[in-house]
Amino acid sequence: MTSDEFEQAIAGGRKLVILDELVLDVEKFTDQHPGGRFVLMHNNGRDISKFFYGGYSLEGNIGATKPAQGYAHSSIARMIVNDLAIAHYEPKKAVHSTICRVRKDLSVTVNPRTDVVTLENIDEDKTVPNFKAYYKSLSYLTKHFLVRSMDGPTKSVARHYTICNAMRPDVYKMYINALKPETDPEFKALDLRFLDKSDMSSMTFCIKNYGQPRGLSTMIHAEDQNERRFEVKGPMGHGLRVKSTGVHVAFAAGTGALCFVDLVAWLIKANAGRGLNLSSSVNEAEMSEEIDASNFQFHLYVSYPKRADGVALELFEALDAYCKRENIPNFSLYVRLSQEKVNPQRWDDDFIRQEIDKYGAKNLQRVWVCGPPVMSETFDRCFSSPDPERGNQVNHDDEPLIGDNSTLQPHQYEIL
Repeated sequence: MTSDEFEQAIAGGRKLVILDELVLDVEKFTDQHPGGRFVLMHNNGRDISKFFYGGYSLEGNIGATKPAQGYAHSSIARMIVNDLAIAHYEPKKAVHSTICRVRKDLSVTVNPRTDVVTLENIDEDKTVPNFKAYYKSLSYLTKHFLVRSMDGPTKSVARHYTICNAMRPDVYKMYINALKPETDPEFKALDLRFLDKSDMSSMTFCIKNYGQPRGLSTMIHAEDQNERRFEVKGPMGHGLRVKSTGVHVAFAAGTGALCFVDLVAWLIKANAGRGLNLSSSVNEAEMSEEIDASNFQFHLYVSYPKRADGVALELFEALDAYCKRENIPNFSLYVRLSQEKVNPQRWDDDFIRQEIDKYGAKNLQRVWVCGPPVMSETFDRCFSSPDPERGNQVNHDDEPLIGDNSTLQPHQYEIL
């Protein structure tokens, strides 16, 4: 089932969700779901992978001393999933799995708790289909890979990591330098030979170590990481589903900003693609494929405790400065640094509604949210209620609350 077919089915009233590479028809299962019907009905048309593997809980985060515990579903639940599956999402042949090890010698520190990590096929000379350093199609933006531990007492612990190829150190630096004024000694035009779309034997992810004793990120960052084996499967999920034109808005906090790094990279290629050094594997037609840069807008809101924690902040600020310098209206950046009192206003109901009103809900193609559980729940509740007085309530009926023309429709927003 293609992305367009999936969206048409949802618009036609189907009750479908995505779990990794599968499309599930949950209409007849909602009343039997042990976790209640609300989670499935509220997430109709969305990717539920983060819930299934226990990475996120939809409710119980606001006001809690720590985020609500997600529920990692059992092998019995997996059998039920197989019965509910009606199609593969996008081409089945696009998803591949292999056993990898961490290449510790290639790890690069982003901040004290976050590294750019390379997971390489244990048969390092063998490439893996669709493991790439660069994906030509926008449809791959923010698709994810499932990474699962294969060893020891934490065997089968699994989490999803987002594709963010622009975080590769050499590519990241290339984008930064391409955005500098041409009079700057560090300016260097984009060299698209870095954007090789051939299959590789490894995948690179940006991973934060949450320090949980049995957590997957702890294992990936461990000193003996080279000895551990991990299953890496992907790419999967529906990603951002970016439209080629129109207004797109994202709210991200912490490592949630990684979901938008590659979209920013696409805009850099579209805006700063001058004096290109092209290789035989990349041609100029690929520069603007799928995005009409003159009729496209991306407004990115990012929040970090302090500048030193700002994952990809240098890249975002470089594009923002470039667009202001060149009078290009397709990108804007709003930065909140809570501990340094930079735009310190909390992202509460009033702030959310104020910012959405700037663009007009009817004009928005997509609104994305990716951050800690409390933030995600706050936005989800606000978007689900048209009445500001009900911003801290969630509608548990079959359908999300849909308000007047100033309120987002369910298909417009996604809690990543």
